[in-house]
Amino acid sequence: MFSVYALLVSPVWGLLGLLFLFALSFVGVHFVMILQKNLNPPRERKEDAPKPAPKKENKEPEAVYYIVERKKRRPKRDYSEPRQINFSPRDEP
Repeated sequence: MFSVYALLVSPVWGLLGLLFLFALSFVGVHFVMILQKNLNPPRERKEDAPKPAPKKENKEPEAVYYIVERKKRRPKRDYSEPRQINFSPRDEP
């Protein structure tokens, strides 16, 4: 005789398989991250970092020049008179 237990076995095994794959991938990813962190330790900072250049004494402000272009005028267009479009099926104006 067919039982309800037989119908539930396949979904339960599928769910357990998905949980197992999730746990396996989670552990694998974190294992690789920890392994990379231990194999490649962070680099030490160099004490001889380049220092910013000393500021020059500003006696006078430097002149600033701007390049300005004039707007180009578009040529004026002459349009023809508007036409009337007739959408009726007849040829009546």
